[in-house]
Amino acid sequence: MYQRFYGVLALCVCVFAFMAVSATAQDAYQEPAMSGKTMEVSDADLQKAAEAYVEIVQINQAFQESVQDVDTPEERQSLQVNANEKMLGAVEDAGLNAQSYNMIVQQVGADENLRQEFTAKLRALQ
Repeated sequence: MYQRFYGVLALCVCVFAFMAVSATAQDAYQEPAMSGKTMEVSDADLQKAAEAYVEIVQINQAFQESVQDVDTPEERQSLQVNANEKMLGAVEDAGLNAQSYNMIVQQVGADENLRQEFTAKLRALQ
């Protein structure tokens, strides 16, 4: 159970970090620390990550809206856990696991060509 929780937590941290990076990537992007690991990202995996990303953004937007109506920290935490589980589900439904998704998102953040391909896939999904 804890392994799943930490997987969800890592996924969310990476998702929110990617959202922040993608918002400013056009202006001045600084390459994130990749801890020395790189991987080849296939077109199919990039497509899966794009599909998951679209779902994750929608889940995050719904969470942001619903958390505004919360009165207690416990309710907020409950909504966060629910959103995290949905985000992990979106990644798994796309055919990836949290670790693979995070690695792909890191690669997208570090590689301009990959970022352009990812952006094109996101546009095609809209």
